Amino acid sequence: MKVGLEIHAQLDTKKLFCNCNTELMDNPTKNIERKLHVTVSELEEIDRAAFEESLKNKKHVYEAFDNSCLVYLDEEPPHNPNKEAIETSLKIVLLLKADIVDQIHFMRKIVIDGSNVSGFQRTTIIGLNGVIETKYGNVKIQTICLEEDAARKDREKKDKIFWKVDRLGTPLIELATAPTIRTPEQGKEVALFIGNILKATKKLKRGIGTIRQDLNISIEKGARIEIKGVQELNMIPVYIKEEVERQENLLKIKGELQKRNANIGDIYDLTDLFKDTQCKIIKKAEKVLVLKLENFSGILGMEIQKERRFGSELADYARKYVPGIFHSDELPNYGISEDEKNRVLEKLKSDSFVIVTSTNEKAENALKEIIKRIEIAFQGIPEETRRPLENGATSYSRPLPGKARMYPETDVPPYNISQQTIEKIKKELPEMPKKKKTRLMKEYNLNEENTTKIMIYDPDFFEEIMEKYDIKPTIFLKVAETYKSFGCENLEELEIVYDYLSRDRLVKEGIETVLEEFSKGNKDIDKIIEKYNLKPISVMNAEETIKRIVQENRNTIEKKGDRAVSALMGECMKALRGKVDGKIVNEILLREIRKI
Repeated sequence: MKVGLEIHAQLDTKKLFCNCNTELMDNPTKNIERKLHVTVSELEEIDRAAFEESLKNKKHVYEAFDNSCLVYLDEEPPHNPNKEAIETSLKIVLLLKADIVDQIHFMRKIVIDGSNVSGFQRTTIIGLNGVIETKYGNVKIQTICLEEDAARKDREKKDKIFWKVDRLGTPLIELATAPTIRTPEQGKEVALFIGNILKATKKLKRGIGTIRQDLNISIEKGARIEIKGVQELNMIPVYIKEEVERQENLLKIKGELQKRNANIGDIYDLTDLFKDTQCKIIKKAEKVLVLKLENFSGILGMEIQKERRFGSELADYARKYVPGIFHSDELPNYGISEDEKNRVLEKLKSDSFVIVTSTNEKAENALKEIIKRIEIAFQGIPEETRRPLENGATSYSRPLPGKARMYPETDVPPYNISQQTIEKIKKELPEMPKKKKTRLMKEYNLNEENTTKIMIYDPDFFEEIMEKYDIKPTIFLKVAETYKSFGCENLEELEIVYDYLSRDRLVKEGIETVLEEFSKGNKDIDKIIEKYNLKPISVMNAEETIKRIVQENRNTIEKKGDRAVSALMGECMKALRGKVDGKIVNEILLREIRKI
């Protein structure tokens, strides 16, 4: 197995080629509409991924805001590159012990999926040949690039895709490792190391989607697959394992197809055969086209990944024309009866088939894509870009881009990096993550597991909270982990929670309730505390409650003595509803028991 990792991280600066801010916005004030066309690279070649995007024939609507200038509506040439973004990039290059390029040259990368108004993305190499030290061995960083982030996809209609251009042009660091990651866990460790390096610059944007990881995976006799846009660090080992399993199963399918001497047959129009069907999808369709397959029985339904079969791979290829497909291994189902399945098999004189329903043209095009994918299955595994799914499996997105998508950016002159600039940046380099982790363990008496979690979340924010508020590291982690469980990433929103906990204005048992409300957009902590009665009880009131419970259990105390503490502790905490620290409750309870 070979694994390479690409990490993309947004920098918290102005846009790369203008002075606009990169804040995400809600209410667009204007829009433009475009249709993008594929172009050739400087080698006069057409990139296969770009060509496939052009077949979708979509129009793109770009929604702009008051802070959207003409540069990122592609109506004005780019300004000089953002100095702060370049210097932050150089800082990252130095932290990764990489070589800084002598001169920065921006290139245009052809991108016509609609995510760039111009149909290209500006990108440049900043550094080469970095090194990451892991417990599994060193991993080489091949390139460190600075580029523009894409527009945000907002929604999609039948023939149009709507984009927001507020994110377009945000400076984006891209780091690509060599394919020398050898285990799933090493992949996670490399991603964590790079993430900590990026965070150390204190110029990284925070929040969901600001850091994205792409995995490049291959096995012996397999193919390079790019899994694009992995968000969760803990899911990296899962995606690697699942992709290895997928490729192994596809190789088994290749062997089985060759062994059976399987064949792809013709396409048949069987619309009339289904005229009385109970399948709602087929009832609505103009045409029912069926692809004959010979000696494929059981293969279309063969599981290749978690909750995905070989038929799922075929459906992915057809999806640019139709929502889905039916195949013989999954029937009867979806309203298609056993009798209808048997009649199709009898008509085709075969053991397998694929059904596509739509207009005649769309159904034909979808079956052509399916035939293309089946033909590849006889040879092995196609090189693809795939989309990560929540369960660790992936689905086909587009062909793997080739090298034929770059050409020079003639509107941006070369950018010289002076030795004086490099020396200045060297003096400003932050503490290395490994050193910081060791220091945090020692200063805050943390174990390895909790320190690793803090390094994943935000070690600088952790130290800031520890200095400002009287809380324990375990409470910091409990709040951060709970907020993350609600799908929230912006830890800075939690400072008021730490403040209230440190001043006894919020009970620990109320943390989950408060953070659940935060995740829903309600950030008024005082109203939340009042609504759910989450204010701590005073020690004086707690003493009265504990004294009452002690008197009610006098007989038990006289028999058990100090051992009665464990018996009465739960009763006290229940009566106080967790609104007093357990340590304080224990002290008062023991004192009152000893009086008796």
